[in-house]
Amino acid sequence: MIVVAKGRGFIIAIIAAGYMLLSDFVTSAHFHDNNYYAQHRWPKLSAFFAAACTVWWMTHWREDEVLAGTYQPTARQSILRERDSLFFISAKYWPGILLALGIASYFVRE
Repeated sequence: MIVVAKGRGFIIAIIAAGYMLLSDFVTSAHFHDNNYYAQHRWPKLSAFFAAACTVWWMTHWREDEVLAGTYQPTARQSILRERDSLFFISAKYWPGILLALGIASYFVRE
């Protein structure tokens, strides 16, 4: 069995797919056309951009913990760490890849 996600890398795929589905749903509901998402390229670009921003935030976000009612700085960790990967690519590179996929989906015609 080939493992494509290591650590929490599967979250990247879930985020990207979720934004694509959300973009399809919102454009279909707003424009009252079930084929709008398939006929226009900007919804895919915006979904990839939102996914890239979310993944970037998840790789850079740090959590402060409060212990025993007093603020004591502790080790800070991001949600997606460098060792987490999807398709053998580290999580820190996925925001750029998602942006590139969005730009490619906008300019490449089917």
